[in-house]
Amino acid sequence: MGQVMNQTLKERIDSNTVADSPAVQNVSNWLVQQGLQGCSLEELFSGYCTRLVEIGIPLWRGHIGMRILHPVYGSQTFTWRSDEGIVKDAFEYSPSNSEEWIQSPYFWMIENNIDAHSWRIEKTADGYAFPIFQQFDQHNGAEYLARIVGYGEDGIIEGKTGLLSSYITQRPTGFSSEEVRAIDRLTNRLALLVKTLLNIEISKNIVDTYIGREAGRRVLKGEIRRGYHSIIPAAIYFADLREFTSLTDRLPREEVLPMLDSYFECLVKPLIEAGGDVLNFTGDGILGAFNLEGQDETQVCHAAVDAALESFRLMNDLNRKRSADGLETTTFDIVLHSGNVAFGNVGALNRLDFTAIGPAINEAARIEQLCDALDCNLLLSDRFTQLLGACPSVKSLGVHAFRGLRRSYELYTVSDR
Repeated sequence: MGQVMNQTLKERIDSNTVADSPAVQNVSNWLVQQGLQGCSLEELFSGYCTRLVEIGIPLWRGHIGMRILHPVYGSQTFTWRSDEGIVKDAFEYSPSNSEEWIQSPYFWMIENNIDAHSWRIEKTADGYAFPIFQQFDQHNGAEYLARIVGYGEDGIIEGKTGLLSSYITQRPTGFSSEEVRAIDRLTNRLALLVKTLLNIEISKNIVDTYIGREAGRRVLKGEIRRGYHSIIPAAIYFADLREFTSLTDRLPREEVLPMLDSYFECLVKPLIEAGGDVLNFTGDGILGAFNLEGQDETQVCHAAVDAALESFRLMNDLNRKRSADGLETTTFDIVLHSGNVAFGNVGALNRLDFTAIGPAINEAARIEQLCDALDCNLLLSDRFTQLLGACPSVKSLGVHAFRGLRRSYELYTVSDR
């Protein structure tokens, strides 16, 4: 392959057409190998564009775009340039098309049901064919080659999906017909591989979003059988919104879910950033956990306390903003506890929930019921505080008994919050 790559383009054209040359076949084989071994989309497209240049195709800029299934982002793109490398961008869902998208070559092709087209990048008496061409012209772009490869309806993403791709050369004469044939041959293979890798990425997004990062990894690794579980030591993070039931009774229905989402964001973001996982949303509360197995327990527990304090800071900011906007506000309670939990699958034969269960979960829920009586939003159990170690800001709130639990618990809070 190295000998073929070192040949000039003219030598390869003389010996064989570019599209059918051994060099192009080697790139095709490389794409297949990446699909078998698995790689990131970023690594794939960067390697692909680099190899196009190596076989003599005068590529200056390559670009691909695709719809994705993600709770925040609706699409993503990868842009490679010979002088800058690769850049990944993700775009949030929007109720309407952006002006930039409407004025793009891709949009024009979709609207006109065209899947292959090319343009000279030059300014005419009427201006540029598309506004973005002015930017390419400033970098001496000569020809813009665009392709759309559609995917069939597979039920994963609603509506039409596919791979948008474009190739720009700075060579004044543009791409040769043989180079275009080579690009077309390889683009179809690239599109198939992107679809494969994208479906893997979508699977990870779905399990991370709906069952959590740690549980998602376990499910994708095969822990999907009913009854399968493992016992792990965990720092438990139990949180609940105060008086939310009464709020839902008096608030308009269209305001309830956005309000709930806003407060959950205050709870979940710090928890995940600190290394924890959300195991369940329990109506107006959440059950989270930090896996202590093989970890520095003191360090993890300090991270859990920091996450709780950050949640209260975000909640206070949110309440100030909601009050200024004339909206209802509430607060939440957080309990930090520790113990062994059974982590695994619970449910019926073909409908399972991957969650954590065990006495420690029930104990955390019972402790949370004391938050109102103690007029305290943050409670730490004695077992959690023991793992936390020396912490001058932690103070005792006394020993408390719970009906139905075998022992009493000394509860603590953080005094400087």
